[in-house]
Amino acid sequence: MHEITFEELISVWRLKDDLEREKRNLSDLENFATSTTQKLTGMPQAKPLTYKTEKSAMLIVACKKRIEKITKALEQKRLDLWQRLIAQNLKNMQERVIICRYVYCMGIGDIAKELHVSTRYVGRLHKRGLSALGIE
Repeated sequence: MHEITFEELISVWRLKDDLEREKRNLSDLENFATSTTQKLTGMPQAKPLTYKTEKSAMLIVACKKRIEKITKALEQKRLDLWQRLIAQNLKNMQERVIICRYVYCMGIGDIAKELHVSTRYVGRLHKRGLSALGIE
């Protein structure tokens, strides 16, 4: 196994951001496709099918496919990183910090709460873990 690079660790974050962006996009598309208008009666009325709503339906399907593809890629990347991080010779706490940070995309504060230590200590463990991996 080759050494883990910082770019590989960051790629998990990028996939997570892409997934969140696609989920927001899907939500916006679904809201647009199902939006209603108010008549003077105050009762909602569904819009008739138009080219725009048909196009929205196609965009929703495409967005769902992208979400599925990104989710699979993220799961695979996380599994690969997990296996490679375990294979490296990190001390237990350093390993847990690196896994939480880059595999589960947790923030330093969240990791500190999870491990019941201070954020400053997590920062030191993170730096030592990256150094042990030959990064930074």
